[in-house]
Amino acid sequence: MNGTAPATGGSGTLAVTTTRDCTWTATSDAAWLTISSGANGQGSGSVAYAVAANGQPSQRRGTLAVNGQQMVVTQDAAPCRFNVTPTNSTVSMQGGTVTVNVETLTGCAWTAQSTVSWMSIASGAAGTGNGAVAVQVAANGGDARSGAITVAGITVTIDQGQAPCSASVTPTSLNVPFGGGAASTTVAVRPGCAWTAASSTPWIAIASGSSGRGNGTVALQIAANDGDARTGSITVAGSMVAITQAAAPCSFGVAPPSLNVPSSGGAASATVTARPGCAWTAASSTPWIAIAPGSSGSGNGTVALQIAANDGDARSGLITVAGTTVAVAQAGAPCTFGVSPLSQNVPVEGASGSATVAVRAGCTWTAVSNAPWITITSGASGNGGGAVAFIVASNPGLPRTGTLTIANMTFTVSQATVPCTYGIAPAMQSIGAAGGTGESMIATGPTCPWSAVPNVPWITMIGAASGVGNGRIEFAIGVNTGADRTGTISITGGQTFTVTQGAALPPQ
Repeated sequence: MNGTAPATGGSGTLAVTTTRDCTWTATSDAAWLTISSGANGQGSGSVAYAVAANGQPSQRRGTLAVNGQQMVVTQDAAPCRFNVTPTNSTVSMQGGTVTVNVETLTGCAWTAQSTVSWMSIASGAAGTGNGAVAVQVAANGGDARSGAITVAGITVTIDQGQAPCSASVTPTSLNVPFGGGAASTTVAVRPGCAWTAASSTPWIAIASGSSGRGNGTVALQIAANDGDARTGSITVAGSMVAITQAAAPCSFGVAPPSLNVPSSGGAASATVTARPGCAWTAASSTPWIAIAPGSSGSGNGTVALQIAANDGDARSGLITVAGTTVAVAQAGAPCTFGVSPLSQNVPVEGASGSATVAVRAGCTWTAVSNAPWITITSGASGNGGGAVAFIVASNPGLPRTGTLTIANMTFTVSQATVPCTYGIAPAMQSIGAAGGTGESMIATGPTCPWSAVPNVPWITMIGAASGVGNGRIEFAIGVNTGADRTGTISITGGQTFTVTQGAALPPQ
C-alpha cells in the first residue's frame, strides 16, 4: 500500500486489521516520517503518523512497517523558492560593481542575466543553492538611467545617476558691427542636459534658442548702434558671453552748405549735426574769413564766423567744417557811379561830345544812345573809371533834346535848330469900299512855324491862321462905310501884311 504527502508535510492514519489476540508494532524508516500514536497494539487498531515538511527540492519516500506489512509514503519535493537581495540598487554615474545575493534550497538551480547593454554579469551567471551575482555597471555619460537584471526569475532594478551637465559655449565673446544684425553662439553639452539663454542687455535680443537640451545654437538679434561703442552680455548655459558692438560712424551734417554775406561783412555761422562723441574741427582757408571761438567741438555745435568788410569786387572763400567744405560768397562793394557832365548843348550843325565815368575798379557799366541822331563812338562799356565819346548829327529842323544812358545815369544832349526866316508876297493889298477877299504866300523853312493875326476887326481870317513851313493866308475885308482906312495882319518873323480900303462913295 502507498501514501502520499505534500511538500509542506501533513498527517495520516494507517488502519491495522488483525485478530483480537494478535499484537503488532509499527515502525518508520525515515526520520521525517514519524508515528504520532499507535506505535504498537493488539487486535485491530490504527497507527497515526506525521509527515514533516520537505525542505529539499526532490521527492522522498519513507516506509511505515507493521509486523512486516509496509506502506510507502511518498512526499512531494519542496518547490525552489528564491530570495534575492537587494532587488533595488543605486550606483553613481562612474559605475562599479553591484552584488546581488541569492538564497534558495540546496539543489535549486538559478541563472542571472542583464536586460541592458550597460550592465553585465561579472560572476554568478548561474548557480545552485545559495550564491551571489556580481553585476558590473558601466560609467554613465548621459542622463540618469535605470536598468534591470533577472536573477532566479526575479527582477533586480539598478538605478544609475546621470553624468554631470558640463556645457561648453563658443564663442564666449562676440564683436558685432554698429549696424547690428544676427549673431549666434553654440552650446555643446551631452544629450538630455537642459540649458537656458537670457540677455541682460536691452539692445541684445534672443531671437531663438532661449532654452534647449543637448547641443544647440542661440540666435541673437543685435540692434543697430547710433552712438559710441558699447558692451553687453548674455548668459548661456550658465556662461557669460560678452558682446562688443562697434560705434556708429561719425556722420556729420553741415548746414548751410554755402553762405552769402553782404559786402559789409559781419557775423555768420554754420551748424554742425553729429551724434554725441563725434569730434570735429573748423578751419578757414581764406584770410578775410575768421573762425570765432568754437573752432572745434563734439556732437552738435555751431561754428561762428567773422567776415571782413569787402571794398572791392565780389569774392568767394572757403572754410572746412567737420571735413565738409562750406563756400562763402561775399558781395562786392556797392558800385557808386559818377558821370560828368550830365548834359551838353550842341550847335545846329552838330558836334562831338564826351562824358567821364567815375567808379571803383571792377564796377562795369555801359553807355547807350536813346536818340538816333546821337552816336556813341567809344566807351560803349567799361570797367572802373572811363570816358564815353559821342557825336551829334546836324539838326535839320526844330530844336531837339536826346539822351544817353551812361552807367544807368541820364546824360542830356540839347541841340539848337537853324534860325527861321520869313517872307510874304504880296505884302500889301488895296480893296474897294465894298470889301472882298485877299491872300498872301508865306515863305519859310520847312520846320518853321508861323501864325497870322489881324490887327483890326474888319479883317478876318478865312483860311489857316497858322502852319509850319511854306503856307498861304486868306482873309476877308468887310464893307467900308466911312473914310479911307488901313489895317494890318501880323505874321510870325516880324512880317506885316497891309490892307488899304477906299472910302465909301457918296450917295447918288
